[in-house]
Amino acid sequence: MPNMSLVKHPMPEQDPQVRAGNFQEVALGYTREIALEEAQRCLQCKNAPCVTGCPVNVPIRDFIGKIRDGEIDEAYRIIRSQNALPAICGRVCPQESQCESKCVRGIKGEPVAIGRLERFAADTAMANGIAGTEKKATLKKHIRSSVSQVRFRLFADVSARRKASVKENVSAVSKVIRSPSANWNALLQIMHRNTALNRFPLRRRTVIKLP
Repeated sequence: MPNMSLVKHPMPEQDPQVRAGNFQEVALGYTREIALEEAQRCLQCKNAPCVTGCPVNVPIRDFIGKIRDGEIDEAYRIIRSQNALPAICGRVCPQESQCESKCVRGIKGEPVAIGRLERFAADTAMANGIAGTEKKATLKKHIRSSVSQVRFRLFADVSARRKASVKENVSAVSKVIRSPSANWNALLQIMHRNTALNRFPLRRRTVIKLP
């Protein structure tokens, strides 16, 4: 039976008085009990929309399902099939704008704590001596795959933003030209500004119909 709590389990943290005297991580990570409870919040969606928000396509539904069943080492292996650095990603990846932003539970309440569960699986695997036993060739393959997929996502995002910017600036130039009292100084300023910012496609043949 899924845990239908609307809020994710909070991350255990060091007491302020204690952490003031050390350089250890403030966030202590989920315990086994908390992780199993949080994993119960996952609805195991058939289409797994959370995976579409992950830059490296980690099988999120599958590894959380293994955590629910108490198979933590197997959950770690599933993560490692796509992500070479789960302990790091579980700590620093912006899950709130990636995988967790696609979580169905986030429609009414908070999404499943995917990043915290990923960190838990990786930390537990390291504590059990499972992590780091893969062959170097396999590790390099995972790293290359992860880096290439992240680069593709970043390139696609930059390309989409530049395309939108180019369309906006061509539209602005067209409005100036078509206006009854064409302000040619304004036109030159737009073209000069956007050429400097590499936003105006002067290298391409852009046809603007004159009135």
